[in-house]
Amino acid sequence: MIKGQRIRTIQQTDEQKIEDGVDVELIGIINYALIALIQLALSDQSSLDMPYEDVASLYTEQSVLPKPSKMPKIVIMEKHGGICV
Repeated sequence: MIKGQRIRTIQQTDEQKIEDGVDVELIGIINYALIALIQLALSDQSSLDMPYEDVASLYTEQSVLPKPSKMPKIVIMEKHGGICV
């Protein structure tokens, strides 16, 4: 949430106090999302102390987009103003 607030502040004020820009903050948000997906894929019994190679493999698995035929279709429901997958 802090990263999102920082992006909004930069966009609204066009002012930043540290050198990192919006692109760096967006990459950070994506990294947090990938970490969350990795944690969801692991069982509760998985060790938190994993070899780098295992972590790198899990990160790569989660960061690769599926083929278009396997991607969920998005249906826009204009009547309710939402998106349904």
